[in-house]
Amino acid sequence: MDILPKSIKSPIPIWTTLILGLSIISYASPQISSALIYDRAAIFQGEIWRLITSHLVHFTPLHLINNLIAFGIAGWIIENRGYQHFVPLCLLMAFFITVSLIVMKPNMIYYGGLSGLASGSIYYLALLGLRESPPWRLVCIVTLFFIPIKIVLEIEINQSIFAYSQPFTIMPHSHIIGCLVALILFLVYSDTANS
Repeated sequence: MDILPKSIKSPIPIWTTLILGLSIISYASPQISSALIYDRAAIFQGEIWRLITSHLVHFTPLHLINNLIAFGIAGWIIENRGYQHFVPLCLLMAFFITVSLIVMKPNMIYYGGLSGLASGSIYYLALLGLRESPPWRLVCIVTLFFIPIKIVLEIEINQSIFAYSQPFTIMPHSHIIGCLVALILFLVYSDTANS
């Protein structure tokens, strides 16, 4: 029995589909990608939309496919189950990931990809699933256990566990920030619901 407050369940994950579609369009058009990518110099010249849109840009077909699958599955489940706050979650993760890159990675010139949003969405989904009945709750407990292990392993080996990361450098930092934003949003909304 699901005990979480729900928004309207959607058989078609509208927000997930929109983000995936924009990522595909961005990949297919170098002009669009160059206007959306995290470009540190452009951001400091006032192109602040890149704080959000950079996550729609991907560098290789494998980078795109892996991120589409991970984010697509998590987003579809979140929307299909009617979990609330998916749009604010995505916007907050996108913003805080890129702001943290500006602050903590001053030598990084370009960045792109949905992997931070995918990691945070999976983490948020697993946190919400803790309040539901088995077997879904068990799947969520296992997921919450393995996400930090995956991130630590990627930091240690400096390579993605699920995808070959050449010719670009992976950024586990974005996965950590995505998960932290998801945790904070979960705690804030849980506290508000309990008040």
